[in-house]
Amino acid sequence: FEILGDGEIVSLAELSDEYYRRHGRPLRVAVDEAGWRFSNLTDQQVAIIRKKEPAANPIEKAILYRILKLLKLNIHLLFIFDGNRRPWKRGRAAGRIDWKRIRLLKQLLTHLGVPFHTAPAEAEAECASLQQEGVVDAVWSEDSDSLMFGATLLIR
Repeated sequence: FEILGDGEIVSLAELSDEYYRRHGRPLRVAVDEAGWRFSNLTDQQVAIIRKKEPAANPIEKAILYRILKLLKLNIHLLFIFDGNRRPWKRGRAAGRIDWKRIRLLKQLLTHLGVPFHTAPAEAEAECASLQQEGVVDAVWSEDSDSLMFGATLLIR
């Protein structure tokens, strides 16, 4: 196995700009949706917000703002959702999926014109596969398994 280095820290604005200059098109990024959903707010923070405002959708709102910033940078996104055949991790079944929240996020993506699809199993594996096939140029995931699955440009 090749040993991975520390990687390179580059701002998204720089990465997007340089990619456009080099390739004449926007950077295309496959997003591991679960990583975005779980890295924004803790369950406790969501509970506090919803106690004050029961109809609030703080996770989706945070994702909306992140998407808008990236669209402004001319980055094209493709959201990938975990599929039903997602394997167990560390001897445990994958976390419970809140289908109501997933539907809401998919509606948001549809209204923004951001494409999405559901992977057969793990989203991070699907993201890496899409990069290997040339459908996207990079993978955005908090899960380093993306590298094991073959991602060569990982955004975190």
